[in-house]
Amino acid sequence: AAAQVTCAQRLGELCDVDALMNYHAMAPEAPFPAAIDDTVSLCLWAFERYGPNNVVLAADTAGASVTLGALLKLRDAGRHLTAAVQLFSPWNDLSLSGWSYITKSATADSPFRMETAAFCARAYLGAVANTEPLASAIFADLAGLPPLAIHTSRYDMHFDDALKMIEGIHQKDGHAEIRYWDSPRHHLERFDTAEANKSLTMAAGFLRRRLGVRGVG
Repeated sequence: AAAQVTCAQRLGELCDVDALMNYHAMAPEAPFPAAIDDTVSLCLWAFERYGPNNVVLAADTAGASVTLGALLKLRDAGRHLTAAVQLFSPWNDLSLSGWSYITKSATADSPFRMETAAFCARAYLGAVANTEPLASAIFADLAGLPPLAIHTSRYDMHFDDALKMIEGIHQKDGHAEIRYWDSPRHHLERFDTAEANKSLTMAAGFLRRRLGVRGVG
């Protein structure tokens, strides 16, 4: 979508790095794990071109599921990983087990509903279980992942996904940090607002530090 392209461009400019968009296969025509496999291929290409220590990943919503699935697959294959990963309003529990799915989808100001999420999850997974670790990373062994940061809203339907990801990485002594806002918007970084600019600037600071790019305050 145009909003995601603009967001990627803005983040790339703030980081002072090349920004690559991941145009992976889409469900239901190409269900799980096609998008993950495409992302693995893109990572390997980027590693060869730039070197793993010079590559970071950023993703939002369902793209966070795909991105973490790719990282887990690379890790399990003994391959290099990226220097860091930044997630915005991540969807990492396709089983919809978090309490936030019930509380937030029931509120009148939320445009998202559990029914819609469940439909999208099934279209992506096909016959695969919705607790498959490569699709729902909260059920995965999260050891050995790159430093990770999450930005989200505490009013987001996927908020519990973010909390469970942070907790799971901390349990494996990994680096994970979370920042959240009181915004009613899902993936607020898509919008031209002060909150969006603040979030992207903070995300760029996190990624630049991991890349060793100068100019970080």
